[in-house]
Amino acid sequence: MNARTYSVAIERIHKTTLSRIIHVPVPARGNIDLADEDVGIEIKCRLDKWTRNYACKRSQIETFSEMRIQLYWAFLTYGMKKSVKAIRSSESLQGLVTDVDVVFLEWEWYKKFPESTKDSGVEYRYAHANLFPTEEYFSIYHIGNSILHIPRNSIIEKKLLDPVMIKKYVRHVENNSNQGVF
Repeated sequence: MNARTYSVAIERIHKTTLSRIIHVPVPARGNIDLADEDVGIEIKCRLDKWTRNYACKRSQIETFSEMRIQLYWAFLTYGMKKSVKAIRSSESLQGLVTDVDVVFLEWEWYKKFPESTKDSGVEYRYAHANLFPTEEYFSIYHIGNSILHIPRNSIIEKKLLDPVMIKKYVRHVENNSNQGVF
């Protein structure tokens, strides 16, 4: 499969899957991956065979910071049953995804990393998984083939578990036939 086609398709799968699990819709417009009136989540994905460093553009960090909701990062690693090159375009990627591991962290967490400038002049911050907080910081949930590391007592944990939040999400999806209109 073409690498660009793959990356677009796998990103869509991760957004949709996380949206359903944590009850935060995929917005129809905007650049943040998941959002509702309470929370926004930007997903950064890595195939598990790659390094667990995550890059984010400075402009993206600043633009999303202007949103008037609680913001989080979702650092996601996953496995695949086949190499990207071996996947035929007719195959369903969803069935090939294995071992999803997601670490949610507050927006401000990223700011502790220094900015780096690429040759293009674009500034990035690189988060390193080996600097994530210890397990005590998180509540851990095993859902399907996914492990979620969610900050204890966060709005994300509430959305995952609170029946009122779940009903709110279900109503949103029912009212918007194109799952994700926000």
